[in-house]
Amino acid sequence: SVVYENIAAFNADDVERYVATIHSKSPNYDETRDILANIYRNYDIEQMITDVELLKASKNRAEVSFVLTTRNRRGPSFRDNRVTGVFILRKEDGRWKLYGQKVDAVEYLE
Repeated sequence: SVVYENIAAFNADDVERYVATIHSKSPNYDETRDILANIYRNYDIEQMITDVELLKASKNRAEVSFVLTTRNRRGPSFRDNRVTGVFILRKEDGRWKLYGQKVDAVEYLE
């Protein structure tokens, strides 16, 4: 459910809601607010996630495959794309959070 909440928060342009889905020890955690603020200020990007599947899970770590389609509805030049990859989730305070991701492929859409 954290994966879907992350995408919903992104599409709602809600920085705090989005950050609440990210593990505080994630390598990009500190930069996330600034990156999102810049995106929301300059673009109207919509994300759609499909093909979400749990690949592995242990007590405190999980891997979830996904296909994420990102389209720009307004703003500067942006290449719409479809990313296939794996989210790495870790538990924090008893809740699953996004820790990182591995990108397997990027397809640019026309």
